[in-house]
Amino acid sequence: MSSGDSLGDSTMQFGRETRDKYYLLHKEKTLVNHGSFGAVPRPVYEQRNTYIELMEYEPDAWFRWTVDDTMLKNRDRVAQFISCDPEDVVFVENVTEAINDVMWSLPLTKDDGVLVTSVGYHAINITATEVCKVRGATCHKVPLLFPLDSPGEILTPEAMVKLYADCINDHPDIKLVIVDHITSSSALLMPVKEIIKFCHSKGIEVLVDAAHAPGQIKIDMQDLDPDYYAGNMHKWCHTPRGCALLYIAKRNQNKMNPIRYSKFQYRNLWYRFTSQGTRDHTPYCCAIAGIDFLNMCGGLDKVTAYNTSLRDKAQELIATTWGTPILPVTKELTAPFMCLIMMPDKYHDCPQTDDVLDKIAHKIYKEYNVLTAVVSHQGRMFCRIGCNIYNTIEDYERLAKVVLEWDPRKHGL
Repeated sequence: MSSGDSLGDSTMQFGRETRDKYYLLHKEKTLVNHGSFGAVPRPVYEQRNTYIELMEYEPDAWFRWTVDDTMLKNRDRVAQFISCDPEDVVFVENVTEAINDVMWSLPLTKDDGVLVTSVGYHAINITATEVCKVRGATCHKVPLLFPLDSPGEILTPEAMVKLYADCINDHPDIKLVIVDHITSSSALLMPVKEIIKFCHSKGIEVLVDAAHAPGQIKIDMQDLDPDYYAGNMHKWCHTPRGCALLYIAKRNQNKMNPIRYSKFQYRNLWYRFTSQGTRDHTPYCCAIAGIDFLNMCGGLDKVTAYNTSLRDKAQELIATTWGTPILPVTKELTAPFMCLIMMPDKYHDCPQTDDVLDKIAHKIYKEYNVLTAVVSHQGRMFCRIGCNIYNTIEDYERLAKVVLEWDPRKHGL
């Protein structure tokens, strides 16, 4: 994709036309779960193939000279996209890797504490727990509970910040807070700026798990001022999988190292993290193509207008069809492109284990060709939907119908 494509395609019609023209998605299957693994648009897919061919055409030249120059250009574009100094951002394969890099670099001791949330992504909470176990530190957890049994009550951003503040005040050993920008299983848009501000007033560092944020919300590092910020580019920024960013504030760069050391360990931040031996760097080289595709769609504002409107319509349609509530949070706490709807009553008697949740999603997919995410909170089962520019309201009408039709009791669940 050339830089000229960033001017936008004024003729692009979101929905089925966009899906058919720009995506390789199976035409007989309905994907309403873009948030998990994304979907690579054709122009980005073709750009990556061009890089793969160049790599195989001249392997030595690629790994010795070409790839580094290409990645640096992409890094600079990502830095512009998130409003930060290019020297403060590196590429990693995914947010899980980035969180591990940061956590294992921190000089935690038995006198220190780390704070996570009860709705944090499992891999991140496990990492925090294991690092604390090895270092003798304590892993605390914010008990983030939804008022599911209190009709009329609703979770607000102010209440969310207070939960963090109370937990931090109760545990003066906390040295690091891990907070999601957008949570995974509950699709909450967290009041990150306010949480960061409170933490910094207490001398506490903040690591932001932003796996779902780039391309779903505007990111301004200068405004947020996190200590560490890790975001996937493959979900809503349209890159191939295996492309994520890790921002590290200048004040913290000297103590940060990747969990894998390479021959570039004693060079600057960029080389320490990005030059991890011989591997496929082509996803990193497609960050520009992903951002260009977003701009070709009319930019984040236009994409947000479509996806958020579709999210609201789909949420209302599904909740009405099932006769079930949505997650009781304010609009300000709802992710722009994702949301939750409680599943019909017949699903709540199922065991609320990860295996069962995955089995339900898998069986619905195999029988109806509809792919969604099924999650659990406080003993209730929810459907998490994602809305992207290739989706239409008919996709969610189909989802609503098949979830009502399918009966977990007939499958021994």
